[in-house]
Order: sequence, then C-alpha cells, then structure tokens
Amino acid sequence: MVPGRPEPNLLQSLDLTNVQFPVGDSSGQWLAYATLVPLTVLISYAAWLAARREAACLIMFVGQLLNELLNSVLKTKWAKERPTTFLGEGYGMPSSHSQFMAFLTIYGMLHLHTYVQFRQVGWKYLVDFGLVVVSLTVAFSRIYLWYHSVAQVGMGLAIGTAFGLTYFAFIKYVIRPSGFIEWLVNHPLGQWVYLRDTTLSVHNVLEQEYLWHMSHQKNAAMNPADAKKSQ
Repeated sequence: MVPGRPEPNLLQSLDLTNVQFPVGDSSGQWLAYATLVPLTVLISYAAWLAARREAACLIMFVGQLLNELLNSVLKTKWAKERPTTFLGEGYGMPSSHSQFMAFLTIYGMLHLHTYVQFRQVGWKYLVDFGLVVVSLTVAFSRIYLWYHSVAQVGMGLAIGTAFGLTYFAFIKYVIRPSGFIEWLVNHPLGQWVYLRDTTLSVHNVLEQEYLWHMSHQKNAAMNPADAKKSQ
C-alpha cells in the first residue's frame, strides 16, 4: 500500500552515498567521490569472494567487519560529537572511514609482502604506494568536507592500523597453525561453496592458473576426444 504524500520536513535520507560538499567546489566534489571508496571496497570484497572463493578473502573481509564493529563500539563509548551538527549522523570519534582504510592498507600490505610473490618485487611497492595514497585521500576528504575533525581522523587511522597489525598477527600465528582454515575448507559447507586456500601452497595464483590453462589447451589440442569428455 502506498503511503500518503510525505511532508518535506518529515523526510530523512539514507546516509549511504549522500555525501555533501560546497556548491561550486570542484575539489570538494572529487573528495566527495573519494569518500565513497570504502563502499566500493565492500563491493569488491563480495565480487572477489564470489569469483575466487579464496579463504584469504573471507579472512580479510571478516577482519574488516570486526574493525567496523570496534569502531561502532568506540563511537558509542566515547560519544564525541562531529565538527558540525548538519553533516553526518551519529558520533564522530573515531572516523569510521579512516579506520576502515587504515585496516585495509595495513592488512593488505602485510598479506602482500608475506604470502604473495611477483616476478618483479617493485610491483609490491607500487601497490603499497597506491594503498597509502588512497587511504590518506579518503582520510583527508573527511576533514575537508567537515564530517570529522583532524583528531577524529587521526584516531581512526591509528586504531585501524593497530587493529590491522593485531588481526594479521592473530591469523598468522594463531588461526593458521591451529588448522582451523584447513578444517573450514574441508568442511562440507566449505566444499559446497568451493572454498579454497592457496595462500601457502601457491605464491603466484595468476601465474599458476595461466600455466594450468596453457597446459590444458595443449592437451586439448593433442587429445581432442579426451578434452571433449572432460567438458
């Protein structure tokens, strides 16, 4: 049933992409786009997990959610107001955007340098640089657009960094040695969703899959009948 015509002063917006910036401020407009990066990251998590079914993605995504939960708890506990009363909803200390990006950057860099191998190590530092630049841009956007104070953004970066370090160490030194990830992958539910863990067994997934594909193509060309049966 369609409700009656609403009154303008009784409406509220869904504070998901409703980012405001000063009229005519081109820098503010670009920074408004930058402040939406965490949303695109969450979508990327979902796409990565659906396409790859990697345990590493699931672990990082769970850490990101726990990081958000920690942010919510701290905001409620500290109850610090935002710089303005008309931008953003809820408390402002610490900045959730800054904490989100700090966790993503620190955990991502640690995972990259610990488990991933490239033919040229320089690519790792290029990824590091990109993560840091994007994270700092998002953090700065929260200050520039007056959604958070400098202290709130700084605290968000510090807590996100600390939690990223702690969570990575917990996964590496406690969860992996316990065999939990192997158990999860081999669990009927894990097998049903094709969950896999290539973190320790395959250091360059792209190269490994490329070599497998080329080998499969070669075998298919040599034995077309067998290739047709395997389809």
